[in-house]
Amino acid sequence: MNIPKVKDLKEYWRIFCRLNRALKLIIIIFVLICIGLYILHMYRNNEIKSLRVKNDDLMKENIKKDAEIQRLEILLTPFRTIALERYTGSETEAILKLATRIQELESTVTALKDYSYVAELNPIGLPSLRGKPGEEAFIKITTGIYDILQGTWTEENRQYTYLCDPDSKAKFKEVIQKSPLFPFAYFAMAICLRSEKDENWKTYAQKAIEIFKKTTAINPHDPSHDTALQKLLQLLEE
Repeated sequence: MNIPKVKDLKEYWRIFCRLNRALKLIIIIFVLICIGLYILHMYRNNEIKSLRVKNDDLMKENIKKDAEIQRLEILLTPFRTIALERYTGSETEAILKLATRIQELESTVTALKDYSYVAELNPIGLPSLRGKPGEEAFIKITTGIYDILQGTWTEENRQYTYLCDPDSKAKFKEVIQKSPLFPFAYFAMAICLRSEKDENWKTYAQKAIEIFKKTTAINPHDPSHDTALQKLLQLLEE
């Protein structure tokens, strides 16, 4: 675009001044229209450029999504094959069943990781080990739980009975705070509070049951976990 020189602009102005009023008005309107059209043209060009950029971005995003879908399809193929081989129903139903099974296995792995240690502990916090059939030998390894629980139980033929005096209950709560996955601390609190007709015993019982269901699913585990679980379930039914 050629920009008029200052000398030319002055000459144009002199010519404009000699024109009558009507013609001046027409020229002004024409100039304003030209300016408006130029501004509109520039605006549309900018809008077109902006739309092109957005379109390019959307195309790139779609390409990425298509690539991701293809990658997921490749990863899903072996799972789809396993699902269709092992489960009945449509492809979607079979895959959902397989996903449910995988979640169950993940839950089992988590239980093994988090609860395998406490699963081996007996009611007083000592690990036990089965020997020959009909025999049971306790490993004399002191644990932090066992140390805290000193003085909170009595024993007769390897059957443990928890005491419910204030000092014992304070120790049960200490174990819960320091070793929250040890189920027998909740079990002891449930038994004590139930004997005192305190309705809060159910809260401790339910927590103990939640943990016992995990520890009893782990092999090996101390048999006292099964006994305690059944006892709490029976008490809740009464």
